[in-house]
Amino acid sequence: MIQVQEAKSVIKNHIFQLEMENIPLAQAENRVLVQDVTATFPMPRFDNSAMDGFAVRSSDTIKASQENPISLKIICVSSAGSPSMLALNTGECIQCMTGAKIPDGADAVIMVEDTSGFSDEDSVQIFLEAHPEKHIRKKGEEIQKGDSLIPKGTCITPSEIGTLATFGYGDIAVAKKPRIAIFGTGNELVEPGKELKEGEIYNSNLYVFAELVDRSGAEVTMRDVIKDDKASLRSFLSEALETSDIVISSGGVSMGRYDYVRDVILELGVKEHFWKVAQKPGKPLFFGTGRDTMIFGLPGNPVSSYIGFMEWVWP
Repeated sequence: MIQVQEAKSVIKNHIFQLEMENIPLAQAENRVLVQDVTATFPMPRFDNSAMDGFAVRSSDTIKASQENPISLKIICVSSAGSPSMLALNTGECIQCMTGAKIPDGADAVIMVEDTSGFSDEDSVQIFLEAHPEKHIRKKGEEIQKGDSLIPKGTCITPSEIGTLATFGYGDIAVAKKPRIAIFGTGNELVEPGKELKEGEIYNSNLYVFAELVDRSGAEVTMRDVIKDDKASLRSFLSEALETSDIVISSGGVSMGRYDYVRDVILELGVKEHFWKVAQKPGKPLFFGTGRDTMIFGLPGNPVSSYIGFMEWVWP
């Protein structure tokens, strides 16, 4: 019997890297990055206004107040996506909206609340002295080009998708989805929806496994409930070991007379790394490896099976 931490180290030492593929960003949720993602440009990309107001030369607003307003000529309007190409000269300002590029010659923004307001007039009254860089978000003050955004190995969630989209990634390099074979064993297992006979129970574990596999970003490529028959078990496992990255069983790895899973797996050439872990529930846990496959034999008890999946397979 192996201790929990030692068993986890054994599994970690036998994790293998899946092949890479490029996929569209819209399909990236729950996939695993295989490369570090870096910023393709600084954030903000350019000096921009943090407020709705007027881009000004701060030197033109010295001593401006409610009692001593300063009049500036409005030469144009600048908004996010429609920047002004004009440069400010002394005595001029540009009406700017939040996110608008700061025009050449301007070094501050006066909030519209500190002016006579937006209008169709060709001038505006400034009621507050501006200080250099006031209400300006500077280029690169949050993120510099080349900064690390998301490390490889990250499972992509909506948060990462938002970051990737923000920096223009239309497609992304991810690990191919692990191909998972899941199966349960036992003459007593019956599919939900059918009538139970004496001594039978419903096959619940595979439904739980399938949902967990999907949420982990992998895909179930083989799935079956196998009777307590070595030939049927051998047929399923032979194919699973050839076509799957991970094989997960529910039941059949304990000491019962009809617990054939471990025996058949070993007969098929799988190397056993441990069988039975010093834990409760879930003591009868099997882990082995084939040529390109990891095999987890989990208990048949639904609670033990679920805990076993979350504790040993999911990570």
